[in-house]
Amino acid sequence: KFNLSWEHVVLSALFVLVFLGVVYYLRFQNLQVHNVYGVKVLSAGEPQNALAQALSPENLVMEVNVYSNAQLQDNSNGLLSALSADVAYALSSGGKKVAVYGKIADTNEYVNGSCSVETNFCSNPQVVLKVDDCNCVKVEGGRVSVLYDKTRLADSDLRYTLRGMFGGIVTGKRDALNAT
Repeated sequence: KFNLSWEHVVLSALFVLVFLGVVYYLRFQNLQVHNVYGVKVLSAGEPQNALAQALSPENLVMEVNVYSNAQLQDNSNGLLSALSADVAYALSSGGKKVAVYGKIADTNEYVNGSCSVETNFCSNPQVVLKVDDCNCVKVEGGRVSVLYDKTRLADSDLRYTLRGMFGGIVTGKRDALNAT
């Protein structure tokens, strides 16, 4: 017979909290949360400089994580396509050449025809777009990851805000952005 006491419950709850804290720390190790133009940005240093550095090459490659027909249960691909168009527009308006490829989410498969010389044959993207519950832009290892859940992706104000943020970063008009 198993006897459950309050001490066991409290110790178990404490263990779970400590475990979750360690996981959170390891996931976002050295990354600090910033607000740039109303966007939550995770970066190790000053977010505008980290974004500018990651987006500094003249030729940028963007990976869009889409869903196969078997995975697709909603309008995620359409939302990701709209966001990728807005981000690519902002980057190209800043004088960048942007090549975009599609990667099937959670696989090593790519959308037919998207791997080419322009996309570095689907490798080493500077920008990654994917559905994720972070609801943030993460700058890490020279890569900018745009990670939003389906509800936020459907928000046209978010796409407008991200387009303004990316445009401001690559045009050098970062003073107009509100960073805290």
